[in-house]
Amino acid sequence: MTKHKPKHIDNPQYTESLQIAKRVFYENYRLPGLTEALYYHATYVRPNWRRWKTKLTKIGLHIFYKEREA
Repeated sequence: MTKHKPKHIDNPQYTESLQIAKRVFYENYRLPGLTEALYYHATYVRPNWRRWKTKLTKIGLHIFYKEREA
């Protein structure tokens, strides 16, 4: 069986995303402003639960939320 080398992805956004993902995984890093984020969804869907959460920010095609304070 021949092992295939993964294709190189030459995309700055992919590279940045991969670096952030590694920091999150290995260093418990959190993006500033998203430390309280527990939920997210893509902009092209509208889940009902979003009405009971507090919107934090939108990054690209994703909207991030935290629990609503009582």
